[in-house]
Amino acid sequence: MNIDAAGGKSSLSGRDFRKVREDILMKTIRMKEKIGNRYTTMSNESNLDNVKSILRNLAQQELEDKAMIERLIRTGKTASNAPLAEVRDYEMLDHLISDDLEQVNANDLNGVLLSAIKTTKDLHNLLQLMSKEYSEPEISGVLSLLAQHELKNKGKIEELYEEFVNKNYW
Repeated sequence: MNIDAAGGKSSLSGRDFRKVREDILMKTIRMKEKIGNRYTTMSNESNLDNVKSILRNLAQQELEDKAMIERLIRTGKTASNAPLAEVRDYEMLDHLISDDLEQVNANDLNGVLLSAIKTTKDLHNLLQLMSKEYSEPEISGVLSLLAQHELKNKGKIEELYEEFVNKNYW
């Protein structure tokens, strides 16, 4: 780690940790927007009310996640002052999402939910990896918080899958 001219810490790139943190969070916001837009588009394409409803809920969750990240940017929360609850990944459905699920039929609840699980799992893995690469709590703590949040989202979607697909309640 380099020391900048003002005597403070800087990142490996030589940029200030706060700026790196903000850039990473802004990119995460853009990813959440893309995911939310995908769910909204699929909801508009679906002819099935129950699938539309679930897709709208998933899109709404992405908007809430975006707002949470924007609050993190505004408040400057780090690992020391952000609540980090341990969330466990039971990997119940991971064996079903090993394939790439790019083209999903908006009327297929099974495919929609598996795609959503894969998306949250992939984003969790990326955020978790990034959190381990940064040793500075100003960055790693927030990335860990977001990774745990994605794991929580994945668990919620897995519960939907269990309820609506495996138990066939819809």
